[in-house]
Amino acid sequence: MGSLRRTRPRVTESEAKHAKRTKPEASEDSDSETDSTALDDVDEDDEVLQEIRSSRGQSTGTMPVHALPLYSLLTPERQQLVFEPPPDGHRLIVVATNVAETSLTIPNIRFVVDSGKVKTKIYDPATGASSFEIVWISQASAEQRAGRAGRVAPGHCYRLYSSQVFSSMQPFATPDILTRPIDEVVLMLKSYLGSTPLSRFPLPTTPSPIAIEAAECRLITLGALEELSRSSSEDKIRTITRAGRWMARLPLPARFARMLLFADQHQLMPYAVILVAALSVPDLFVTNIQPTEPDTVEEKSEGQTKSTIEDFRANFAQQFVRRKADLYFGDLSVLLGTVCCLERYAAQLHGLSDPEPGILEFCGGRKQVSRDPDAALRMLTERCGVRWNAYKEIRQLRRQLTDILNANIPDLGLALDLTLPRPTPDQVQQLRQLFLVGSPCHLATKFDLPVEGLPAKDRKRLRHAYRVPGVRGPVFVDPSSPLARENYPYLAFLELHKSAKPFLRTVCAIDPRWIPFLAPHNYRVDGLVLSDNPESTERPDSTQSHSPVLCTNTESDVDTDEDVRDHDHTQSDVDSKKPLSRP
Repeated sequence: MGSLRRTRPRVTESEAKHAKRTKPEASEDSDSETDSTALDDVDEDDEVLQEIRSSRGQSTGTMPVHALPLYSLLTPERQQLVFEPPPDGHRLIVVATNVAETSLTIPNIRFVVDSGKVKTKIYDPATGASSFEIVWISQASAEQRAGRAGRVAPGHCYRLYSSQVFSSMQPFATPDILTRPIDEVVLMLKSYLGSTPLSRFPLPTTPSPIAIEAAECRLITLGALEELSRSSSEDKIRTITRAGRWMARLPLPARFARMLLFADQHQLMPYAVILVAALSVPDLFVTNIQPTEPDTVEEKSEGQTKSTIEDFRANFAQQFVRRKADLYFGDLSVLLGTVCCLERYAAQLHGLSDPEPGILEFCGGRKQVSRDPDAALRMLTERCGVRWNAYKEIRQLRRQLTDILNANIPDLGLALDLTLPRPTPDQVQQLRQLFLVGSPCHLATKFDLPVEGLPAKDRKRLRHAYRVPGVRGPVFVDPSSPLARENYPYLAFLELHKSAKPFLRTVCAIDPRWIPFLAPHNYRVDGLVLSDNPESTERPDSTQSHSPVLCTNTESDVDTDEDVRDHDHTQSDVDSKKPLSRP
């Protein structure tokens, strides 16, 4: 709730004097008391302004408004508020992103204020980095935004830009196929076209040859495509492999599908499915650390204060990186642990397993949980700092992947187990290797600092820096990562994002000795060519009922719940394991 504050009109000195001169005299019958104080002068000025406003036909009061936000990350219940009538005597103001441009129509909107800008994700095919930038919209989007007003009555659109700016806008927005990686598009087309070059396929909007070449090279690295021979012509003969056809059946990016292809072993598939589902859904965690809802009388009576919720939320993610093996797993340990923990809570709240001490009271009491377990699970999810919509999407994707894998892998027998135990250190190491299998082109090495000649300020700034092939300058681990202040020599990452400086998101530590066996391609690490002939490496076969076996520990790993405090690591600290056996 708020009030619409109007800007005071500029009052000239002559107008103020004229208003004072024409101010009616007090009646002789009225009581009067004059006290020349500063406050009286302010009151007198307000009276003068009100008279001037009245003479100009302006309102003398403020108009209360009912302001609501509208964006895609809002819960459906909060989005639904914009469709409800505002309180009596209030004007509805909706502050919306471009989700209101085409996705829905808000009734009774009479006025639209269009900034002409949109925040969009920009992909750089040269470096593989992505960034969010605020850019001008297209003319089609501007017309669409104007159409939000006047649906049920005459309306107006106020554009905060000139007609000249409108004329310089693109007629239409750039198609997504030209602004994003097209690996999945190429893989799908190759599953139908075979060895036919994509340049001969009549796409409505044809990507650039550079984008097609980059996508095919990445798919070759993942084992989804293979180059049969180099033709004398400009087109190269590349065809899909049997593993690539299997990967194309999954509703996943190719890199995640490759992870599942290798996961059918040592009871690793249940964890791999959850991990892939969590990696596929963005923004699992709430970015701001604010209470999900204001404290109510019921919450206070149960002792659930705001500080309790914040403490619980702050400690929730930390529990998944207390073991040394889990710290090596980095952000993936937090993702996997969060989803598995919430699944266990779901089983407890629905009566499928015994509840943990205090969990029922934290969700509103036994009666409330038994009356509506889904609402209790949602309350718990939001108090853990997890977005409810993202968690639901992960659960749905996990169920879908389970059905597809059971249909395509004989005798798999994968079930939706809500009570998965915490993965052992051996399983955590195998999951790290699995992430490397899907990230052969997303590796980072520690940034080399010169021995001398570097100022202390720069040396401190670059202490936690890394370098990525194809990216000029240092890159850094995202500050929210548990590995942000660590110094592991080698990392695998999910994506490179540029804001004020380039950041690696969703990272885990790896052993470089795994690379020749799990990411066999022409990749250079610290000047060492790990593999010169990627075609000589045996590729996984989707017809096999079991994928190649990843390595296990040759020495017992640290398996305690003590916090890891050391921040400088050599490669021997990361893993003292034998090189992996060939798949």
